Formats: sequence, C-alpha cells, structure tokens
Amino acid sequence: MSNLQIIILGWIVGQFGYAAASIYNLQKDKPTINYVQAAGAYFSKEVGSFVMAFAGLMVLIFIFPYFLDTDINRMDLKVKSTLTWKERIMVYQRCTSVVLGGLSQHLIYIAFKRGKKEIEKLEEKKANE
Repeated sequence: MSNLQIIILGWIVGQFGYAAASIYNLQKDKPTINYVQAAGAYFSKEVGSFVMAFAGLMVLIFIFPYFLDTDINRMDLKVKSTLTWKERIMVYQRCTSVVLGGLSQHLIYIAFKRGKKEIEKLEEKKANE
C-alpha cells in the first residue's frame, strides 16, 4: 500500500472509530432506542462533518509534500539509529493517520454536536410514543 493510501485509509478508520464510540456513549443511557437507530440518526446529521473532515484531509494531502518526503518508506527509516519527529510520523503513519482522523471528527463533533442532538430528539420521540 502506498503512503498516500495508508493516510487516507487511516483517516477514514479514525473517523468511523470515533463516530462508533460516540454513538455508543450517547445511546447507552437511552433504553428506548437501540444502537442501530442511534447510528442512523447520528450519521444522517453528521454527513457534513465527514465531508468537512475529508476536505481537510485533501488540503493536508495537497500540502503534505512540503513537510514530509513520502518517497521514504518505513523500512528505510527503521534502520536509522535516531529519527527526527517527521521521520517518526512516517514510521508510525498508520497510527498517526488514525489518531488525526479521530481528532478531526472529535473537533467537528465538539463544534456542532448535530449527531448528539439528533439522537436526543430520536429518544424523546420514542419516549413520547
């Protein structure tokens, strides 16, 4: 897999991992709705956040070559005795991209909380039925 593919895949995994954990935390105290219903409500309102985060990823990928040399592969760096912080990011780019994907989703979640509000509305609707 190329470095670019690893970054994109890790970003997506981080996004969905954070979303799955958020949905679980929001749904666990609401006995009237199940996880699938909460996930449907969450994703219906959070599509924009995923689009914004993916647009941010595209911006980062566009400017990425100025800061890191993506032609270097992991094995080239593992044989070095000391690594700079940029080289450490390259060695651990799978972990880094997952963490940054989750972080971007977290920041958007904190800013807007649209999925949380939608799950709360769904719970109120189910409780009133």
